[in-house]
Amino acid sequence: MNFEIKGDNRTANFLSGGDAEVVCWECVRDRLASKYSMSWLDYDILQAPHHCSWHSLSNDSLSKKGDDAKTSEKAMEVFNRAKEKAFIISSSKTIENDEKDPPAYRAKEEYEKIIDDVQGQFLCVSDHKKNGENIPLEIEISDNGIKKIAASALGMAESSSAAVNRQGGGGYA
Repeated sequence: MNFEIKGDNRTANFLSGGDAEVVCWECVRDRLASKYSMSWLDYDILQAPHHCSWHSLSNDSLSKKGDDAKTSEKAMEVFNRAKEKAFIISSSKTIENDEKDPPAYRAKEEYEKIIDDVQGQFLCVSDHKKNGENIPLEIEISDNGIKKIAASALGMAESSSAAVNRQGGGGYA
């Protein structure tokens, strides 16, 4: 789903596919390329699918193929639709260089390549903390562009972590 979010006199496109795996992204690419327009996927902000899982980018298993695992060309056509200075945001715990998936360090590296090409930023919501507590990641949309702003002490920053994680275990949404 590609949302249009408006602020001041600026519109930002927010692309989110939830927990969609690679086959979904390949199908979206095929359908838009053959019948519609790939520009429908252009984004200023991408929510990294499935909490930055490798399975959204590849049919290959990291645990089986390791460094030989390759991304899907079709899926990457979707993710490479980033606009200048775009953001890719992982709704996940901190991404470590380990074997876990999600979040997968290899997926983060692929998203960082995309962002580097457009002078954008890759962000992870769990990396934003104040006094050891998670705080909201705020993106401002204005005439001056789209940018990450310092987290405020207002609004959701005052909410308890249990408001997001109903079990209250300190995990990610």
